[in-house]
Amino acid sequence: KVQGSIDTLTSTPLTDNSVTLKWTVRNAPSQVRVTLPGQASESFPGTNGEKVVTLPAGVREFLAKVETVEADGSISSTKEILLTFPITKLTSWCNPTGTNLGTKAPFMGGLYTRGANKTNADLVDLVINIPSSQEGSCIYIEFSPADSPTVAYIGRLGAMPRTGMDVFSVPRSFGTTGTLRLAYVDQNGNFSGIFSYFFPKGSFNTNGTADYGTNLLNETDLQPELVGKVQKSLLIDRTVAPDLLALGNLKDAIAKVDEEAAKVKADFDSALALQRQTSESLQKQIEELKRTLSTKSTITCVKGKVSQKVTAVIPSCPAGYSVKK
Repeated sequence: KVQGSIDTLTSTPLTDNSVTLKWTVRNAPSQVRVTLPGQASESFPGTNGEKVVTLPAGVREFLAKVETVEADGSISSTKEILLTFPITKLTSWCNPTGTNLGTKAPFMGGLYTRGANKTNADLVDLVINIPSSQEGSCIYIEFSPADSPTVAYIGRLGAMPRTGMDVFSVPRSFGTTGTLRLAYVDQNGNFSGIFSYFFPKGSFNTNGTADYGTNLLNETDLQPELVGKVQKSLLIDRTVAPDLLALGNLKDAIAKVDEEAAKVKADFDSALALQRQTSESLQKQIEELKRTLSTKSTITCVKGKVSQKVTAVIPSCPAGYSVKK
């Protein structure tokens, strides 16, 4: 028997305190086993599946291990994935946690891919054109992946005359779609109006490169230690209605309904095929019975010296007669 194996292992969508671990398998292992740090291993059927993982206390990231297990108990394949939860405790003053002042929002003139970050190859530098700034404020930039809108990669740029482009970073695995949000934030956490823009799939390429000239780039992030790290979005619940935030969960629910519907259809098709097979078998038996019933035979019946021939499908002698041996 060809041993089972894990084909893919992914984690999405990500929220403040949970993430869905998803796997696909090949060659039908007996079981799939999931192990998380500090927890007992959990076994699942040897098919594609998923598990919602909640954030353990005191931990922000950890390795999840998924194994395929054969009928004899042997492990045929193993994959691990690093689960990283968003930072929620933020100390910088440049966070929109106060009052929405309703003042003019920053304006985005364009978004471009600069290329790989010079100090971290897993990050990609994006360049954004913000034509103006607001005195006494920082520029707060957050970029949320399309499949995890409640988390973001955030840039906190010191206020200055806008002489060129601003740089912030996202992981290379970010993808090509997401929602960008901008706001000015003052020293008390009060913030301006919010500029929000959704980039459809394929809008930018994290593998691209461009050179805008060193003198034209502002790289003044107020919290460089958080560059490229996933954080809690502070603007999502101020720009999107709760029912739209629930849309991600609704999509998951629809996907589950579709999956269950596919199973029901498969069961129905199987039952229908069995019914068709049974019907065909019964039809053959009926035809055979018809052929049997349409064939007549003749017997000779005798009573003393009198004899009589009887022809029928199932011939029998009249009363008082017996079949001639």
